[in-house]
Amino acid sequence: FCFATLLRAQPESKFSENSNEFIKQLQDYVTASKSVAVAQEFKTFEDVFKSGVFSEEETARIRLTCEQMSKERMTANPYFTAYLKALTAVKKKPELAEARFKEWHTILDSLLSNIENRRLKPYEVFLEFSYEFFNQNALRSADLGTSWLANASRYEFVFKEKKPLVKFEKLDLIANRGRDSIVIKATKGVFSPVDEIWRG
Repeated sequence: FCFATLLRAQPESKFSENSNEFIKQLQDYVTASKSVAVAQEFKTFEDVFKSGVFSEEETARIRLTCEQMSKERMTANPYFTAYLKALTAVKKKPELAEARFKEWHTILDSLLSNIENRRLKPYEVFLEFSYEFFNQNALRSADLGTSWLANASRYEFVFKEKKPLVKFEKLDLIANRGRDSIVIKATKGVFSPVDEIWRG
């Protein structure tokens, strides 16, 4: 009886371990809403995925992350779309991509395991931050107002007090507003993407 109860308690896997099946299942899941914008984002990811840029280990990690997101009942938009966008950017610098992929997913795992009472916003905010950060080194990207960029050769993702942080031992901090810019040279600090707070 206890064993049968345990079996019933185990949710079925939504996504196949076979890469070809997985990408088809992910497409069905993400594009079910028939949103053109979401379909375009998926196609961009699919092209990157099928190029072979992700190793078998990384593909398995992506599948497990998608599995956990679906268990949290995260919708295609904004959650899966934001995750897939960030995945297309995480490999932008090949010399750093493998280590960065692992470190970043460790933070995602921590965020997912600390979700309480359907508080999904911190996860969404971190995914959106990740895309801008990987894509253009942006700590904060704004069409209006000030954008902050981090010019750093090294940084570290850490998870502290249930929040993701980016730690810099040395960087040039750049503020852009319209045609004006300010550069703070050779500084250091820690940025909280969820709170948009810089401590340095």
